[in-house]
Amino acid sequence: MREAGEDLGLLLVVAVDRLACELGIADRVEWPGAVSEAEKIRLLQTCAVYVQPSVYEGFGLAILEALSCGAPVVSSPVGAVPEVVGDAGVLI
Repeated sequence: MREAGEDLGLLLVVAVDRLACELGIADRVEWPGAVSEAEKIRLLQTCAVYVQPSVYEGFGLAILEALSCGAPVVSSPVGAVPEVVGDAGVLI
């Protein structure tokens, strides 16, 4: 049985994948699925940019993790994200 919201997540992945194809960048977008903590850190340390658009966000722990790994961050100005990001990222 699917979790609540799982269909929405799948639709988002499909929409982003289609957009990446239309923009000609699909070969540069990764969908790694579940990763270990060590792999997550490696990905954050080597990514070109960490993007986390959000309509609702509490504290923004994942954004803080990305920043602590040196990843450039683009996110939404919701919840505590502006305080977490400060001048270290871009809020859209």
